This record gives sequence, structure tokens and C-alpha cells, in this order.
Amino acid sequence: MAVKLQWGKRLQIMLALGATIIGFSGLGLFCLPWLLRAPVLPETTPLPDADVVIHWITMSQSRADQRVVALYQQSHAKKIICVSMPISWDVYAADFTRQHLLALGVPAENVLTLHLPLEACPAPNERRVAQYVKAQGWQSVLLVTDPIVSSSGMGKYFQQEGINVAITCVQEDQDELMRQWWKTHWKIQWITKSAFGILLDSAYAECR
Repeated sequence: MAVKLQWGKRLQIMLALGATIIGFSGLGLFCLPWLLRAPVLPETTPLPDADVVIHWITMSQSRADQRVVALYQQSHAKKIICVSMPISWDVYAADFTRQHLLALGVPAENVLTLHLPLEACPAPNERRVAQYVKAQGWQSVLLVTDPIVSSSGMGKYFQQEGINVAITCVQEDQDELMRQWWKTHWKIQWITKSAFGILLDSAYAECR
């Protein structure tokens, strides 16, 4: 009888522990977008002037083109760099984005593109961009990126090169990503991919 009671208590403890783990896991999953929100300046924050605006293209659903053009027209910077990795063989989103910015009224001589190679994690390309900016003699940048930064070190490579950086995103992108994200396939895919990417990158020195 004592043995049965002992096993009964153990079973109760195991069930309670399992329920607690499942509950915290579910809560953590639901809160992922807020946990992964990028440490960026919101659109409403006054931004400093810079030598260049870096338009880092990652989300195809982003409204960042209009944001970048607005920063240029408000004289926050005189140059724009569209940055991306290839989306297929020798095809870069940065080239299409540049054409869109020209259509929105930015002079061609003030919109540059930077093609990045495919990398397993963001850190190597972040270093490349920071080194490119330094090589041009620029000392300050405005970095427009997506609401969820793929690397927790976004921006630190600019600082290591002695470059002042202010990171911002499009408020509409952030609001849309957070809005009932669990009901939309691309949002779930983007958020879970970002979460696993950050965890995996943290395990390798070259990705930190």
C-alpha cells in the first residue's frame, strides 16, 4: 500500500511538472514576437543625421522603401545603400529595391547597391557592410532593418569600426508582424525561423 501511495505521489509530481513545462512553453511561444523585437528606435523617435542610410532588405512584405525615401527627403542622409544577399542565382533584392527607390524620386547617383554572399549566419555579412562603410570614409549610418533582428549583435560591428549607428524599423512592419501572428503562415515561419536562428548562432563564435 505504501509503495502504491509513493508511486501515486511521484505520478502527481511528474504530471504537475509536465503541465508546468507545457504551460511555460506555450506562453514562451506566444510571446516570441515580443521577445525577439529588435532593439531599434521607433519611427516616432527623432533620428540623427548620418552620412548614409543603409536599407537592409530581408522581408518581402516590408514597407521600408517608403521609410528610406522619407529619411532621404528629410535630409537625414545624402546617400542610400540597398543591401541584400541573392534570392536566386545572381539575382539580388537590392537591385529591385534600387529601381523602386528611383521610381519614388531618389536621384540615381545617390542610390548604391551592395551585393552580399550567402552566409550561414548574419555576422560575416554584417562585418562586410561595416567594413564597406568605413572604406568609403563614412562615419555615421542610419540602418533600416526588419522588426526582428536576425543577430543579437546587429550594429556592434559598426561600433567596432568606429562608426556611429542608429537602427530603426518601419512601425507598420512591426505592428503587422505582431498582429495575430499565430494565424498567418508567413508570420509564424518568419518568427520561428528567427528564433531558431538566434539560438543556433549563439552556439558558434563566428556567428556572434
